[in-house]
Amino acid sequence: MAKRYKSRTPARRHFLRHWREDRGLSQDQVAEAIGISKASVSRVENGITPYTQDVLEAYARVLGCTVADLVSRPPSDPEGLWAIWDRLRVEDRRRAVVILRALVDPNLGYRSDEKTLQDEEIARQRL
Repeated sequence: MAKRYKSRTPARRHFLRHWREDRGLSQDQVAEAIGISKASVSRVENGITPYTQDVLEAYARVLGCTVADLVSRPPSDPEGLWAIWDRLRVEDRRRAVVILRALVDPNLGYRSDEKTLQDEEIARQRL
């Protein structure tokens, strides 16, 4: 008789547990807040059950972060790019984008003139 293997979707990387622990919440507290069982929270955090968009959105709401945060970065890396971004004043973020683009492509150069800021705004609106 042939062996049967369970087909399993590969686990997608996430930082759900990191964010929950950073916020000082237990699995029980998150489960109650988002309306699922503690066992479901555990299975999702351990990669046994794949997360869904609904679960990510509920986690983000409860933990006070974005869905992108949950799947892209741990909360406790103070020198990570997003942690630095979050500390920037909103009005300085456009300049930061221009500087970073110039680092990626030195041919662009760094221009802080109004035209560059307008170009950046147009590019963001297209996204």
